[in-house]
Amino acid sequence: MKNWKNGVVIAAIALLALIALVGSTSALPDLNVTRIIINPGDTRGDDIVRAYINESNNVTAVVGNEGDQPAGAFDVCFAVRNSITTYKIGCVAVSGVGAGENTTVYTYWTPTCENFSSVMSEFPYTSEAFWINVTA
Repeated sequence: MKNWKNGVVIAAIALLALIALVGSTSALPDLNVTRIIINPGDTRGDDIVRAYINESNNVTAVVGNEGDQPAGAFDVCFAVRNSITTYKIGCVAVSGVGAGENTTVYTYWTPTCENFSSVMSEFPYTSEAFWINVTA
C-alpha cells in the first residue's frame, strides 16, 4: 500500500512540475512578412504587379511582430526569382519592432534583360513571371 501512495505522490509532483514548466514558457517575438508591394503608387493599375526592366523598382515589405515580446535588431532580406534563378536584391537593417506592431521597409531593384531574357522591350511586349521572397 505504501508503494502505491509513493507512486501517486511522485506522479502528482511530476504533473505539477510539468504545469509549472508550461506556465512559465517565456513569450517571444514572432516576425511575419504580412505584405509585399512592388512599386507602390504605380498608376498603371493594381490588377497586375509590374516591375520594369532597366529601371529602379521599389520593393516594399511590411513586417509585423505578432509575438508577446519586442523583437530586437534584425535584417529583412529581399530576393527575386525568375523561372530559373534566384537573385539577392539586398537586406535592410531594422532596429527592432515592438510586440503587436509592424514596420515598413523597402529597397530598390533594377532588373536587367540578362536576368529576364524572355522579356521583350519592343512590340509585341511580353512579360516573364517572377516571385519576390522576403525574409525577416
